[in-house]
Amino acid sequence: MNRGNSREQWRERVRRWKDGGLTARQFAREMGLNHHTLLWWSSHLKREQVEGRMAAEQQITPEFIELTEAFYGQKPAAVEAMIEVLVLDVLIKVPRNFDEQTLRRVLAAIRQP
Repeated sequence: MNRGNSREQWRERVRRWKDGGLTARQFAREMGLNHHTLLWWSSHLKREQVEGRMAAEQQITPEFIELTEAFYGQKPAAVEAMIEVLVLDVLIKVPRNFDEQTLRRVLAAIRQP
């Protein structure tokens, strides 16, 4: 592969094409590229991005987090209606009068690898 066709250069070309508002054929013609190659790289880079995101999500291993009276502001048994939130494969039951900042910390802990 020559210097003009590095992955980073294709990433930049695809970004410029998508930001520029031209069709792939128009952009490729202006840049002296084959529009099929531009489309292939666009698809290839997008697929890599999605696969990378999926791999990162699969590495998440949530730990058990005990929610105590300090979280609920009352004994958990006394909590009436709950809101259930499913994050990845973790079910979180939250009282309707929850503290938003605490829930944000719990969600952040679940998302950490």
